[in-house]
Amino acid sequence: MSKIAVKMKWTKEIFDLEIDTAAGVEALRSKIYSLTRVPTDRQKLMLPGGPLKEGEDLSKRKVKPGMTVMLVGTAEGGELKAPEEKIKFVEDMTPEELAAMLKEKKQLVPPAGLENLGNTCYANSVIQSLNRIKPWKEGLEDYLQKNLPVQNIDGQFTKQLGYLGRQLGNTTGKVVPNAFIMAMKQRFPHFAETGPNGAPKQQDAEEFLTGLLNAVHGAIVDNATNRSLVDELFGFQMKGTLKCLEAEDEESTSMDELKRVLLCHLGTPTEPVSMLHRGVELSLKEHVEKTSPTLGRTAQYEKTSAMETLPPYLVVQFARFQWKAKNEEAGTDASRTKVTRKCAFQQTMDVFDYASENLKEELMEGRRRKKKLDDIDFEEAQSGKVAMDVDDAKKGDAATGSAAGLNMDVDKKASNAAMEVDDEGELTEIQKKDFIANGSYKLIAVVSHAGRTADGGHYVAWGKIQEADMKEEKFDTWARYDDDEVDFCDTNHGAFKDLVGGKADSQVAYLVIYQKQTIKKLTPEENRKAQLVKQKQEAEDAERFKKDNKAKEKMMQK
Repeated sequence: MSKIAVKMKWTKEIFDLEIDTAAGVEALRSKIYSLTRVPTDRQKLMLPGGPLKEGEDLSKRKVKPGMTVMLVGTAEGGELKAPEEKIKFVEDMTPEELAAMLKEKKQLVPPAGLENLGNTCYANSVIQSLNRIKPWKEGLEDYLQKNLPVQNIDGQFTKQLGYLGRQLGNTTGKVVPNAFIMAMKQRFPHFAETGPNGAPKQQDAEEFLTGLLNAVHGAIVDNATNRSLVDELFGFQMKGTLKCLEAEDEESTSMDELKRVLLCHLGTPTEPVSMLHRGVELSLKEHVEKTSPTLGRTAQYEKTSAMETLPPYLVVQFARFQWKAKNEEAGTDASRTKVTRKCAFQQTMDVFDYASENLKEELMEGRRRKKKLDDIDFEEAQSGKVAMDVDDAKKGDAATGSAAGLNMDVDKKASNAAMEVDDEGELTEIQKKDFIANGSYKLIAVVSHAGRTADGGHYVAWGKIQEADMKEEKFDTWARYDDDEVDFCDTNHGAFKDLVGGKADSQVAYLVIYQKQTIKKLTPEENRKAQLVKQKQEAEDAERFKKDNKAKEKMMQK
């Protein structure tokens, strides 16, 4: 038998090949070329006994019908070619090229730093913190792309701020903000002040933030509605009530105020505040003086405020600085001293207690949704797999809440899936209609200060880069922006923990930025699961009540 049918494997392809042992090697190679376009001089055919050699007798090879032989070789046109573009290694890339490459691959781009141009850390820290807010960056970029004529100094300032944000997003190195600092000093001349030695003065980060927001509000605003990018992201309505403390019969008055920052008082040395929640509560009540229409003179009033709306991003300022009067005996001038006492703030913040009654009613629906989702999660953790068999539940004893023997089989999608967001933590427009707030916020950025006065020291920014997956990573990843030096840490890092305060010369939180969390609309299936969990809980409560009563009866009998 001179002709043997075999299978030939080449790369990932399989061919039917007929080997004619009488025809010789040259004829076989020509046949292989017609199938694969691999030139005869590149063919390496693996047969029993080793590679096929030129001029050998094929009949002496132990080739059997149906067996698979292997071909190695490159087809015409598939030869290795020199790359059209020179290969550039990561270590040889510029910061801009590295950022572009990582963006293309949808990988985490290491944040860029900002060079300090003479005590400009107060501005650098605020800009880096705001840069963690995706809609803020998009709003500035949109303003640049519209290329509108600059009408005033606010527009010039905002354009330079937008250009700076664009630079920060396009590099992994440091950015020198010369043009922006010049625009800042033109818009805010007091930020150009110098000290006795001619060096620029240190400024207050909160004052810079307030000025920055006012300037951007003046540039990116809808004249028809008077709503701006700033108010859409940070603005919230506060409802204030004034009650005269010296005239009980005088009717209280109300007023609405637009705010962009929530204040956290730190108490007094004798009555210190140690938690952010309590500090904000204190700030919502204050004593003011105004003319009383009843008394016809200046009188003391108590002003009580409550949040009427919630912003997508909530900025909270710790009242770290206070004025110290001039002391001629000690030879000291009036100055702003720093309150360094500890005031803990959490990764999450609940503003329900600060809300007006109207807002609380709206938030209750979101809180009820959250509780249902948490109950499902808890039930999973307690009983493992829980089957949602409504028929079985209905067969249960009505007296025990129809929940005996519930076996819930639920995907772990409850509270952890309550937030459905895009890859940078933002709800899409389609999703927003099915999501409502419950008063919960998550920490995303911090501006901290080290030093004893507002006129000195050093500001640093901290921004959340990645949330922990709670599997390999137990703590969120944050970037620490110390001007042009940027490094990473997690929330368990000692320096991050020290942000609560207590030390004058270490970084202490001054401004914190939180992002609003929303709860998704429950599906009919989730509502059904939550109802069965509730039935089970009621059944357990009823059984517990019954046992307690029996125990009491036994005690009475004794």
